[in-house]
Amino acid sequence: MENNLIYIYTEELKTKKRYFKDCFYLLIAVFAMSVICPEKACAYLDPGTGSMILQVILAGIVGIGCTFKVWRDKAIHFFKRNKDGK
Repeated sequence: MENNLIYIYTEELKTKKRYFKDCFYLLIAVFAMSVICPEKACAYLDPGTGSMILQVILAGIVGIGCTFKVWRDKAIHFFKRNKDGK
């Protein structure tokens, strides 16, 4: 009886894997079609969009700088603590 349960479980698992694989292929096909056959977009970028993009870039640079500063301070503290013998 156990072998049947394991067989059913593996068959169900195979069908789930196939389902996700088919969904992945469908997403790739939709993406490819959107790249190959783009529609005309009637849109514009207003000045507020440019300043928002600039803010995102600057915030990313500041965030990366702060992250490295914290890591540097932790490393210095770690090695300094071991040097003093505390």
